[in-house]
Amino acid sequence: STYAELARGEQQRYFYFDRTAWWKQGGPSGKRSLEEFIKWVPLIVTPLPGWQGLTLSQQQTRFRKQLQKYEEKFRQERKAANRTVFGVQGLRKLNHRDRPKTDKKRDVQPLCHASTAQAKAEYKDRYRETQNMRMVASIAFRQGCFEVDFPRGTFPPPLKSMYFASRL
Repeated sequence: STYAELARGEQQRYFYFDRTAWWKQGGPSGKRSLEEFIKWVPLIVTPLPGWQGLTLSQQQTRFRKQLQKYEEKFRQERKAANRTVFGVQGLRKLNHRDRPKTDKKRDVQPLCHASTAQAKAEYKDRYRETQNMRMVASIAFRQGCFEVDFPRGTFPPPLKSMYFASRL
């Protein structure tokens, strides 16, 4: 989270292991441990769009006020829906190894993700047409007509010899 940086101006740093240098020093068989090759990198956060002309203090104040507005909006939505916040104490009581009490509902994966219903319908029609063309070509291919053209993006079915098929 970049909250500490955006709201309070606290510089955030992250580390990584410089494995290239570690391997140059012998890696696991070398005399130096991987922890000796930790590199710290500061996180540089640029101003949010539209806030470039503001001072750092003004940006932080505006960020906190905007966040408070969102918190109040979500608080009202939860109150209207009669929901509560799980809270820090509830999170601390959780065991991260526990499984969910209910299984995830398994839905059929969508054929495509489209920005409009019309685009989805067009894709569905083209997909169905391609599959029909592939099915016709597959039948001909399995009957020995190897010169048949398959639709672009599809492949011929595998041919099994009688010897191979008899061993199944």
